[in-house]
Amino acid sequence: MPSPQPALKIHLFGTMQVLSDGQPITGFASRKAEALLAYLLLNPQPHPRDTLADLLWDDRTQKQALGNLRVLLSNLRQLLPDLLLIERQTVQRNPDYPLLLDTAALQAALVLLDETGTGKKTAVPLQSALQNYRGPLLAGLFLRDARRFEEWLLVARERWQQQALRGLHQLALHQFSFGDLSAAAQTAHKLVELDPLRERSQQLLLRVLARQGHSNAALQQYQQFANLLQAELGVPPAPETERLYQHIRQARTSPARPLPQENGSLVGRQAELVAIQQRLDDPATRLVTLLGLGGMGKTRLALAIAHLRRRDYLNGVCFVPLAAVTNGDELETAVTQALGLEMGAKNSHLRDFLRERELLLVLDNVEQLVDEVVDWIRPLLTQAHDVQFLVTSRERLQLREEWALPLSGLPLDETEAALNLLRQRAAQFAPDLPDDDATLAALRHICQLVDGVPLALELAAAALAYHSPAHVADELHRNLDFLRTHLRDLPARHRSMRAVFAHSWQLLTAAEQRGFAQMAVFHGGFNLAAATAVTQSDRFVLESLLAKSLIQRQANGRYSLHELLRQFAAEKLAEDGELETAVRQAHATYFATHLQTHLPEMGAATDAGLQAIAQEFENVQAAWRYWVLLGEETAVQQMLGGLTAYFYIRGLFHPGLVALTQAVEAFADVSTHLRAEIQVRQALFLTEIGAYEAAIVAADEAVALSGADSVAAIANLCRGYAHWSQGNYEAAKPELEQAIVQAKTADFGWVAAQSLNTLGNVLLDQGETAAAQAAHQQALAQAAKIGQQRLEASARINLGNDFWHAGEFAAAHAQFEQALTICQAAGIRQIESLAHLNIGLVDSELGDFTSSVAHIERALALSRKVGDRRGEGNALLNLLVVFMELNRVDEVADLLPDALAVCRAVGDQQGEAMALDLSAHIQLLTGAFAESGAILAETWQLCERIGDGWGLMETRLSQARLQWHLGDFAASVRLAADGLARAQALADQASEAKAWCLVGNGRLSQNSYEEAIAAYEQAIAIWQEAEQGHLALEGAVGRLLCLVRLKRPLRPKELDQLIEQLLKKRPHGLVEPGRVFYTAYLLLAELGDGRTEVVRGEGERFLRETAVQFPAPNQQNGYLHKISFHQALLQKSDIA
Repeated sequence: MPSPQPALKIHLFGTMQVLSDGQPITGFASRKAEALLAYLLLNPQPHPRDTLADLLWDDRTQKQALGNLRVLLSNLRQLLPDLLLIERQTVQRNPDYPLLLDTAALQAALVLLDETGTGKKTAVPLQSALQNYRGPLLAGLFLRDARRFEEWLLVARERWQQQALRGLHQLALHQFSFGDLSAAAQTAHKLVELDPLRERSQQLLLRVLARQGHSNAALQQYQQFANLLQAELGVPPAPETERLYQHIRQARTSPARPLPQENGSLVGRQAELVAIQQRLDDPATRLVTLLGLGGMGKTRLALAIAHLRRRDYLNGVCFVPLAAVTNGDELETAVTQALGLEMGAKNSHLRDFLRERELLLVLDNVEQLVDEVVDWIRPLLTQAHDVQFLVTSRERLQLREEWALPLSGLPLDETEAALNLLRQRAAQFAPDLPDDDATLAALRHICQLVDGVPLALELAAAALAYHSPAHVADELHRNLDFLRTHLRDLPARHRSMRAVFAHSWQLLTAAEQRGFAQMAVFHGGFNLAAATAVTQSDRFVLESLLAKSLIQRQANGRYSLHELLRQFAAEKLAEDGELETAVRQAHATYFATHLQTHLPEMGAATDAGLQAIAQEFENVQAAWRYWVLLGEETAVQQMLGGLTAYFYIRGLFHPGLVALTQAVEAFADVSTHLRAEIQVRQALFLTEIGAYEAAIVAADEAVALSGADSVAAIANLCRGYAHWSQGNYEAAKPELEQAIVQAKTADFGWVAAQSLNTLGNVLLDQGETAAAQAAHQQALAQAAKIGQQRLEASARINLGNDFWHAGEFAAAHAQFEQALTICQAAGIRQIESLAHLNIGLVDSELGDFTSSVAHIERALALSRKVGDRRGEGNALLNLLVVFMELNRVDEVADLLPDALAVCRAVGDQQGEAMALDLSAHIQLLTGAFAESGAILAETWQLCERIGDGWGLMETRLSQARLQWHLGDFAASVRLAADGLARAQALADQASEAKAWCLVGNGRLSQNSYEEAIAAYEQAIAIWQEAEQGHLALEGAVGRLLCLVRLKRPLRPKELDQLIEQLLKKRPHGLVEPGRVFYTAYLLLAELGDGRTEVVRGEGERFLRETAVQFPAPNQQNGYLHKISFHQALLQKSDIA
C-alpha cells in the first residue's frame, strides 16, 4: 500500500497557499509572517534570531525587530505546531515534520534527473512537480521596510524560474523522444510563455510543431520569434535556429525512411544507451563509433538508438547496412539507396542532399572498408553541420571528431545482465529447462566462460535445445566450434564464434596475425613491456590490435584478451609449432625472472614486490606450470621460494597446495633435495588449512628425503604448529625450539620468526603469560629485522592476545590496531581478518557491541574471500559468542551448525569444542538439561583428548551452571571452584571473574551469604579493574541481596546506580540476563522498594522479546517456563 500523504501542503510557486487536509490555513499575523515561513522553508538550516529580525525590519531597532519577530513566531507556532524548531537563539524548519512543499518536489525531481538522466523513472516525478509551478516564487508578495528580504526574493525568484525552465525543457525532450507530441507541444508552449527570449525553448517548440506535421505553424512561430528578437534586442536568430527553419521548410517534401525492425528486446545495455544518448544530445558531437568484437551486439544497440531517436531529427534516422559492401563506390550506392535517392545521383549530389538535412546516419559494419568510410565522412563532418553519424565497427576510424564507445561483454555483476539474456533466449530453445540451483550455476558458468558476449550467449542458448547446461559449459572449456548454430535468420558470419573471429583474422596484416597469435600465451592480462619482450612485436602492432578490438586496454593501462579470442589465437599459434615453442618459453622465462626480481623468497617480501607479483600472478602461475611440466629443475628451483612466499603471504593456501602438489608429482622420480624443498612447503600450507595429520606426514617425508637445515627447520615448524593447533602443547614445544635453532643455522629468518610466534602461543595456552610475551617480542624483532610485514602483524596479534588474557584491554587493542594498519597497507588479508576478529572481541569485552559485531563480520567476510576456512570457523564461533551476549539467539541458531561443520572440516578440534559448548548453552537456555549435559560430557572428552586446557576450563564452568539449574548447588560450587583453579592456572582473568560469580550464585542459593559476598567481590574487583563494569552487574546485584538478607545497611546511591544501569541499558554481555533481573526483583521486594514491579515488568518484557527469537515453539516455551528464575519473573513467585 502507498504511504499516506502528509496532511500539510504548502505552495510557494505563484500566490502562497498553506493547506491542511486540503483546507486553507488562515490567520497569519501579517504578510511578514508568510514571508518568514517561506524563508525558513526554503532555507532549512538554523538561523540566528537577530539575522531574521534584520531580514524583515529595516526601520526598527534590533530590540523592536526582535520583539516583532517573537510575535510572528508565536503566531506561526499556534497555526503550525511543530513545523518550526524555535529555540532561544535560533529558528529553523523541523526536518522531521512531514509536509508536501512544491519547491522541494521540484528540487527532488531535478536531483533525480541529474543522477539518472531523462527517462520514465524521472519523467513522472518531474511532470508532477512542474504541474505545481503556477507562477513566480511568492507572486504578489511585497514587503515594505524589508529591503534585505526583497533582495533575497529577487534572486530566489530568478533561480527557481531557471530551475522550472530546466525541468520543463527536459520534460518536453522526454515527451518528444517517446512520441507524446501533444504533451511535448503543451510543455514547449509553456516554456516559451515563461521566457519568450530563451532560444533553446523556441528551437524545441519549432521541432515539436514540425514533427506534429504543423510545418506552417512552425514557420509562423519562427517569424514571430525573429520579430521579437529584432524588437527587443535588435539581433537576428542564431545560425542554428536559422538552419532549423530552413530544414523545416525543406522537410515538408522529404519524408523519413522506415527503419529495420528491432529483433527482440535489448538486454543489459541500459548504461550504454544512456551514454550514447547523452553524447548525441550534444550538438557538437558529429561522429560516434560503437566499437567491439564481432558478436558484441553493436548492430542491435545501434538499431535501438535509431528507433529511440527517430523523432529527434527533422529528417529522421537513416540506417545503412554495410556488411556486404567492399569498396567506396558500393558505399555511396548503399547510402543513396537507404536515403531513397535516385540511383544515378553523383557523390556531389549526395553531399549536397545531406548538407541540407538534419538526420542521424547509422553506418553499420564498416570494418572491411574503414579507409573508404573515412574518405567519405571527413568532408561531410565540416559541410553537413546537422548530420550526426553513428558507426558500428570492429576498428576505430581514427578521426579527431570520433567519439569511440568500446563494447565489452554483458555484465556478470549483481545486475546479471548476461544471465538474463541467456535465460531469455534459452526459454525459446529449451522451454523445459529445470529451474534449480544446479542449472542456474551452470548457466552462470556459461556466462563467465564467454565473458558475457551476446552472440556467444545466443549460440549457447541454441545449444541448450540439445545439451544440458553443464555439458555446454564443459564443451566451452575446450571446443570453440561448439558455439555454432543453423538458424537461418542469422548472417553466415554470425552462425559461429569461429566465423566471427575468422572474419577479423582475415582483416589483419601478416605482422598483426603473428602478434595476435602470440598473445594467446598471456593469462590475466599483460603490459606493453611484457608483450614486446615475449612476442618481439613492436608497439604499433599492439596499437593496431587494440584499434581492431582484438585486445582491450583496461582502466589500469594493462591489456587483456577475451577468453574465446584467446582460444582462437591459441589455435592459430599451434599451426606454427616452432613459433609456439619459442613464445611459450619466452613467456615462462620472462615471468620466472619477474618473480625472482620482485620476490625471490619469503624473507625478501616488500609491498611493491608483492603488488608487482599480484598484477602478473596468472602469468607467473602459467610460467610455473610450464617449467613443472617440462621438468626443468633449475627454473622450478628459481621460482619455488618466491611463488610459495606469495601464496603464503597472501593467504592463498588452497591454490598454493595445487601448485606444489603438481610439482611433487612431476619430480617424484627426479631430484631428491628439490622434491624435499617442495614437499616441506606443502606441509606448511597443509597446517594453514587445518590438515594437521597430513602436514605432519608431509613434513616427515620431506626430512627423510633431505636432512638439510633449510628443510628440517620448516618441517619442525610445521610439526610444532600442527601439535599446538591440536592442543598437544608438550609435543609442540621441542619441535618449535629445534626449528628456531635450525632456522638461524640456515639463515631462515622468516622460519625463526614464525616459530617464535607459535612457541609464544603454546606458552600462553599453558598459562605462562610472561614467557609468551617474551617469545612474541622476539618474533616481532625478528620480523622487523627481515622486513616481513606478515610476520610482524602476526607477532602484534599474538602480543595483543598476551595483554588481553592479562586483562590489559587497552594495550591489547593498541596491538591489534597496529596489526590491522600493517595488513591493510600491505594487503595481507588473512592476518587482517584476524586483527578485525580480535578487535571485535576486545570491543565485546568492553561493552561496545556495535563495533564488535562490525569487526567480526568483516573478519568473517575476509576469511571467506581468501578461502581461509580455519579463519572462517574462528570468526563464526566468536560472532556466535557476541550474538549470545546480545541475546540474538535466532542468529545463533542459524549460524551454529555452520560453525561446527567448518571446524570439523578443517580439523580444528579446539573450535569444535567451543561450538559444542555453545550448543550445550543453547540447550540449557531452553530447559533441555539432559541434552545439555550430554553435549558437555562429549566436549569434556574431546578437550581431554587433545589437551585443550582452555576448553576444559570453559566446560567446567558450563557444567557448574548446568548443576545450578538442576538444583544441585553443592555440585555447582564444586565444579565452579575447579573451573576457577583452571582459570587461575591459565592466568585468564576474564574466566576467573566468571568462575567467582558462579561460586557466588551457588553460595547464595545455599544461603551461605558471607561466602557468596566474598566470591562476588572477587569477581567485581576483576571486572572493575578491567573497566568492564557492565559485566559486574550480576555480581553486584547478588552481593546486595546477600547484604539485605544479613540485615546489613546498603548505600542507597549504590542501589540506585545498579537499578538505573539495569533499566536504562540493555543487559548485554551477561551470560544469564534473566538471573540478574530476578535477583534485582528479589532485592527490591525484600526492601519494599516501589521499583519492584518496574524491574519485574522490564525483565518479563526482555524475556518475551528473547523467547520469540528461538526457532521452535518448544524452545520458546522451555526458555520461558523451564528456567526457574524466568518462570518466577513471569509468575511473580519467589523461589529463593
